[in-house]
Amino acid sequence: MYEKGNGVSADFDRAKLWYRKSAAQGNKSATKRLASIADGGFKVCNKSGQSISVAYAIFAGRKNSAGKSLYESQGWRNIDNGKCSTLWSPPLNKGNYYVFGQATDGKWGGNHPFCILDNKFRLVETQCGEGFKRKLFNKIEVKSGTIKYTYNLNP
Repeated sequence: MYEKGNGVSADFDRAKLWYRKSAAQGNKSATKRLASIADGGFKVCNKSGQSISVAYAIFAGRKNSAGKSLYESQGWRNIDNGKCSTLWSPPLNKGNYYVFGQATDGKWGGNHPFCILDNKFRLVETQCGEGFKRKLFNKIEVKSGTIKYTYNLNP
């Protein structure tokens, strides 16, 4: 449920917690799933010296009626200094992943615009609607067959 976001917001860390609890009670499929995903996925690690809020985006896997690729952006994941958070679970699809971070004393981004909101959000859009802001995200290219990728937010 938490791993894929079925009925709830996707939360890989919470998914691992529930797999661990099930595995501790002898659930063999939970044990196997936990072993296959342990420490994998696309992680963002905060090495900035301050807490950071992260928004992230990925190709949604489809196009709109005009043939434009749709991207899903979501946020915010709060990551304390010295901690990591898994944004996408393994295996990772080949392609581009996008990350934007902000804190009181800085921003971490790039050249790729995505729509965001100030509060928690999950959007599949090609244009920003009323109340939305555009921020420039950093693009990270992931190769086919990648199980684990770590992106560091440095000072």
